[in-house]
Amino acid sequence: MNNFDKNNVHLQFETNFEKGIDPQHWLILNHQWGNQNGGCIPENVSLDSEGLILKANGDFYQGLLKGINHNKEKVSHGKRTGAALISKNTLGPGSFEIYMKPCPKYGVCTAFWTWYGDNDLNHEIDIELPGHLNNGIPSFNIMINNTWITEKKYEKHFTLIHDTIDGKYHKFRFDWHTEPKKVEFYYDDKLVHTNTKNVPTIKSNINFGVWFPKDWAGIPEFETSEMRVKYFKYTPFFEKSDENKINISSELGCSKYPKNNFKF
Repeated sequence: MNNFDKNNVHLQFETNFEKGIDPQHWLILNHQWGNQNGGCIPENVSLDSEGLILKANGDFYQGLLKGINHNKEKVSHGKRTGAALISKNTLGPGSFEIYMKPCPKYGVCTAFWTWYGDNDLNHEIDIELPGHLNNGIPSFNIMINNTWITEKKYEKHFTLIHDTIDGKYHKFRFDWHTEPKKVEFYYDDKLVHTNTKNVPTIKSNINFGVWFPKDWAGIPEFETSEMRVKYFKYTPFFEKSDENKINISSELGCSKYPKNNFKF
């Protein structure tokens, strides 16, 4: 469901991935963060009758897929390669909800985030798993909730939740407000945390997927695992936001879809 008003402003944006990936509204990421992984590659994205599959290939992976470097050039192996989608449209304040099974392996991050970046600006809202408490040991009972406005100004919270990798789908949601500024984080429709500092104001692309950070999520001692997604839903709040000067989806995304994919 994708509704617009007479000024072509998004009213609602919803995708049921059991029906496929709508190429009018989504790109598959072809991008790498940092230099400790093989990036997020389109070949790790597929679908079946249940919905969207985003694969994560760990340190034991010996398959044929190859990762990429920061220049999007293929490297010699497919270890520490993830997968993610990014919206073609930028979205303002609203309710962002995903129904998913997080990847249940340590060493890889399951993430759901908005992002706008321009020089020092870094307007971002994150849900990340696994998190950790003060001992630094990763745990799937901890969800990381972040809000950023620059690389140095951010609010990070480690929120206690349960049963995230019980094999069932769970709802993860954040409600982004600019009047007044706050981001409310929900797990299975329960409000679990609210950030009120360093709240973004710039319209951003929504992303979700699996990627391999350095150290803090653990060591990826596995071959292949996956994150699964049934749907994404965005409902706008008619609150003030700043325009996005650079829609980064075309820079990070790839319109080449895997052969086993199907579309609306």
